[in-house]
Parts: sequence; structure tokens; C-alpha cells
Amino acid sequence: MDFDDIAAAFCADQPFSTLLADPKPQRGEFGGDATGAALSMLDNEWVGLNAVPIGPGSVRLDHLVFGPGGVFAINTRRHPGQAIWVARSTFAVAGQRMPYIRSAEHDATRVRRLLGDALPGGVPVTPLIVLVGAGTVSVRQQPASVVVLDARGLARWLRRQPAILDADAVSTLADAVSVRATA
Repeated sequence: MDFDDIAAAFCADQPFSTLLADPKPQRGEFGGDATGAALSMLDNEWVGLNAVPIGPGSVRLDHLVFGPGGVFAINTRRHPGQAIWVARSTFAVAGQRMPYIRSAEHDATRVRRLLGDALPGGVPVTPLIVLVGAGTVSVRQQPASVVVLDARGLARWLRRQPAILDADAVSTLADAVSVRATA
């Protein structure tokens, strides 16, 4: 199953996306933003979706990516020229605290639920906050369960993750997405 198959499955009428005015995620390589451009540098072992409906209303995940390194729920944050400061559970933009870490954790939990028990022992989902255009970024300490990084280093970071999913597991997850989308 390739990207188009998974995207088509997510575009089908589905319980978790029919609440949206436009329930269809964006189709394409990985999207037209800076994060999508970084993801397009990955090889064909990686599969991804853009603007994925993961909850009621307009709740969408920017990118959902499957590959050898696991499943990644990606939130893109754009703060052109702003100072970003991260330490444990605190994420601040120009001195203002933002709820991005908690939101990323919740999104990963939603994705885990959507994937269900596709793999024995469940599906590990890593939440990422990907920064685009920030002025200065100071990550004093990575949050415990969320990875914060710049879009320019995203593809390299993903490729460097230890392989935890083989091609069969990625295929199984893709099939689980299809089953969920058409159930």
C-alpha cells in the first residue's frame, strides 16, 4: 500500500472525519509547507498524510508519517523571526507560554486510538513539534514525550531514528488506517 492508497482511505467517508465541513486531508507528496518539503526528502519506505482529521470539529494533524523509525504525529508551528524557548513542559514564543506540548501529546494519543491495536502491544506514536522560520530557538531540555526541532533538520532526524518498524509493520499500519477510514 502506498501513499495514494492511504490518502484515498482517509478521504473516504469516515466516522472521525465526517464532522468536518471538508473531511478530506490534503493529498500530495507531503504537502506544500516547509515541513512537507522536508518530509519529501524521505525515501519510499516512508508514507505520510497531510491535514489528517483526528477528532471532532476542525481538529486536524498537520502530518501523520509512518516509516522504519515509527509513527510520527507532526504539528508545524510558524513563528517568523520570534524567539522560541523550550524546557521540559514549557514552550514559549517571545516570552509567552503556549500550550503546544500538551496539544502535541493529545494529538499523538488521538492517533494511537485511531490506529487501535494494529500491532501487538499497540502502536507507539511520537509527537513532534516542527518549527518553521523562528528567529532564535533555545531548547534547554527536550520535553519528556514530545520532540521539538526545526523543519530543516526533520528528514535527517527521522532517518536517524532506530528502526522499530519493518516494511510489514508499516504496511499493517497502513492497512489499519484503511480499515478505520472505511469502517
